Amino acid sequence: MIRRAAWLALTLLVAAVYGILLWLGNQHIFAGDPPLPPFDIRLGYTPAEARAYLVELHPVQAGLYAGLIRAVDTGFGVLFALWLWLTARGLGARRAAWLALPYLLTDLTENALVARMLAQGAGAADLLIQIASAATLAKFAALAIVLIVLGQLGLRRWGHL
Repeated sequence: MIRRAAWLALTLLVAAVYGILLWLGNQHIFAGDPPLPPFDIRLGYTPAEARAYLVELHPVQAGLYAGLIRAVDTGFGVLFALWLWLTARGLGARRAAWLALPYLLTDLTENALVARMLAQGAGAADLLIQIASAATLAKFAALAIVLIVLGQLGLRRWGHL
């Protein structure tokens, strides 16, 4: 009973932090007209696309992105990875729980690389941008894998697969 209550509390905390992250992002780090989305939610980007965003990003926005929003995003990533881990274990899949780790590592790597790009601005090196874009794609791939596995585990547990 305590485990289920703790998992539910963590679920609500993850949802609340994600809601805060979405609100902050939507309010403060879309840049330009028409608004360009931040790096974290794109499915990759070219050096030219990254520079276009960085040129449009106001220094106050860049400060928020690299500061408060990065901190909330990092907290979300850690909490969500923990939720993925505990959900897999709750479904009886100890080995599948390890799939949360690649998601967490790629998310943290992406955050660090985006912070470097923000610090360098439009002068960020092509290689840095390409590696950051690859980290974003890897994050989404790792997330897709763990969610597919959790979905299959859930369907098996409840007799639908």
